[in-house]
Amino acid sequence: VLCGLVASSPSAGQRCVAWATGTRVFPGATRDCRVLHDSHAEVLCRRAFQRFLAGEIQNVICGAKSSEFLELKGEACCLRPEVSFHLYVSETPCGDASIYGLRDALGSRYTGAKLHGEAWKKEDAQETGALRLKGGRRDLPRDRRSACLSCSDKLARWAVMGLQGGRLSRFLSKPIRIESIRVSRPPEATADELEKALRRAIVERSATAVEELRAQLDDLDSDAAALSPWLESWRAPEVMVVEDAFPFSREALGKASGERAGASASDAPTPKKRKVEKRSARLKPDSLCSNWYLHETEEHGDENGGTVEITSGSTGRKQGASKASTSPATESRLCTRQLEKQIRDAGLSGKKAEDQDPDEAPGEDVSKDPSYRALHDRLIATSPFVGWSDRGEVCNAPKTSSAGS
Repeated sequence: VLCGLVASSPSAGQRCVAWATGTRVFPGATRDCRVLHDSHAEVLCRRAFQRFLAGEIQNVICGAKSSEFLELKGEACCLRPEVSFHLYVSETPCGDASIYGLRDALGSRYTGAKLHGEAWKKEDAQETGALRLKGGRRDLPRDRRSACLSCSDKLARWAVMGLQGGRLSRFLSKPIRIESIRVSRPPEATADELEKALRRAIVERSATAVEELRAQLDDLDSDAAALSPWLESWRAPEVMVVEDAFPFSREALGKASGERAGASASDAPTPKKRKVEKRSARLKPDSLCSNWYLHETEEHGDENGGTVEITSGSTGRKQGASKASTSPATESRLCTRQLEKQIRDAGLSGKKAEDQDPDEAPGEDVSKDPSYRALHDRLIATSPFVGWSDRGEVCNAPKTSSAGS
């Protein structure tokens, strides 16, 4: 699965600022800030965008250089009025958006994401509009099951809270929201049915949550009330279904394999063609994931700036790291601890990077914005998000490192 974020403005046109590929989750419910627990493309892309955004904030606040995306107003940054961000996903986001009617009234597509808070059992008829966990085998022990919410749920939350997260909210006067979400149409779906599912899963749920939050504005505490302008300026993202397919999707690769097999053979089925078709039908996503973000000052970057990082969804670390590895050298630049390190290195916190123990839990200098935190806590109490699991992460990394990692 490919997910990308494109910045658009009348003066600069369209420019990709972050992208990622991935379909895996790190097993287990224990949270660790050194590991990528959710390696689905949408989540990795947002994390890559946050690294890009931190660099732009540094440019603006520290005066290193101007930014074509942000500007300084008072003591905080804000998005330039002509700039907007648009998300593309090559497949339907897992969870509620993946439940839609099939072509020719052949029934509905089911999602592998499991109902949040329920036993992992097969559903005879899937419930729509519900929180779901990332999928997995039903026979997995409870301690090996993922605790990550589905991408449909996360997109609905980001539609309200923005893409910037709590740590970067301290430097922004308003959230960075998605203007539109584009999803490639799978062969078995009609555009109308898929758009209906996307609207239900993302637009309608976020709109319901905002309506409930606006009704509570008079009762919000001082921290959350400071974010009331964020709710007043809220606008639902536009969802669109596109016909263009990602050339490296499972469907495209399976189709290409079948076409190559039939190109040099007759239309009649042969043992060779049957073998290729059977292998194509079994194509499964690889555990390797990739991420990139626009970073013009990074050394050895490509022509657009930045470098591609390869990680493993099975270990939550860089490619080649073992599951037992604890070495900081194996940590992905997108994990929470490395994101916080970037904030310190950029001089955006009160503590210098060299003064921070790498094995120490995050301090107040990289903590989440209290207003953001307060509003987020209210958000996950609204009807579309009630029951959202938000346990935080543990950063007490051991001081030993794995040999050869």
